[in-house]
Amino acid sequence: MGKTSCCCAGTSRDEVQKEYAEVAKRVVTGETLGCAETNHVGASDERCIYDDELTEAVPEKSLCCCRGCANPFNRAELTPGMKILDLGSGGGTDAFIAAKKVGETGFVYGLDMTQEMIDLANESKSEAGVENVEFVKGFLEELPFEDETFDYVLSNCVINLCTDKTQVIREAFRVLKPGGKMVATDFVIENTSMTSSELLGVGAVLGATSGVLRKDDYENTLSEIGFKTIDIEEFEVYSSCSLKGTAKDKGLEENLAGFSDDDINNVFASCYVKASK
Repeated sequence: MGKTSCCCAGTSRDEVQKEYAEVAKRVVTGETLGCAETNHVGASDERCIYDDELTEAVPEKSLCCCRGCANPFNRAELTPGMKILDLGSGGGTDAFIAAKKVGETGFVYGLDMTQEMIDLANESKSEAGVENVEFVKGFLEELPFEDETFDYVLSNCVINLCTDKTQVIREAFRVLKPGGKMVATDFVIENTSMTSSELLGVGAVLGATSGVLRKDDYENTLSEIGFKTIDIEEFEVYSSCSLKGTAKDKGLEENLAGFSDDDINNVFASCYVKASK
């Protein structure tokens, strides 16, 4: 499928697991993570922020683990009775919010590959007494669910952590019911002739450790797999200045070495990815 399969090297699955396991362990011990570590790179934008009504549904430890880049519920219209899958559910923030929205007649599965995150999410589930959510260990490229199971598939800034993004999107399509919808938050690249591979280190500054797809490649991948009514809505574009500031906060200045300001200015963007089956 050409560029859409994004064969850049990226961060290995083991490295991602190690990183997120460490986040969970630190939260469990009571450590408070800073903004640079929680990956809320767009937290100044009201479209990214979870309001108090949403966070009331989330136990404190789960909320502390949240490393998404936006609030997917600004675009996901969940109603009672729906069956939801949260890809890369981490500590369970979005799964708990979704569980409240779908109510007792609905159900939410949170899928994550990191056992420490699953354990933390289950601890939060027990403490909060939430019964309509289940956390499952597994990989986004090999979803352990039957075809046409879910009304919605959600993902909050996780697809960019996967090396085989095409397979992740294909699996999301498979488990959606006809008419079902996917809403993901993610990053895209545009306004440049450089490839995902060439910009891999820059993307890692934003937390996209396995590469960021070009916007047109993302759209083409969704379309070729079978998704309809595709909309990639950018809501924050990163200037070279903002990238340098984030790189400094994270100690990743070397990732930008060799790039001029023009090379990386307004090239990366946070976005909502919306599509239906």
